Amino acid sequence: MVHNSFFCNSPHINLYDHPSYGSKIGSQILYGEKFKILKKGRRFSKIITKYDNYTGYIKCSKHLSKF
Repeated sequence: MVHNSFFCNSPHINLYDHPSYGSKIGSQILYGEKFKILKKGRRFSKIITKYDNYTGYIKCSKHLSKF
């Protein structure tokens, strides 16, 4: 398990229900929101948000910054 703390540095990041491009978008992380990466994959990472402990998948991208 990876326990890195990050925050969103883009206007928003879609949070998917499953690690698939065809998956439903269950929520979004907004600019400045903090989250942890639970499991890092090649295309998607499983994360949990700090604010409400929502768990989902984000596309691996450059829009993340450590804090």
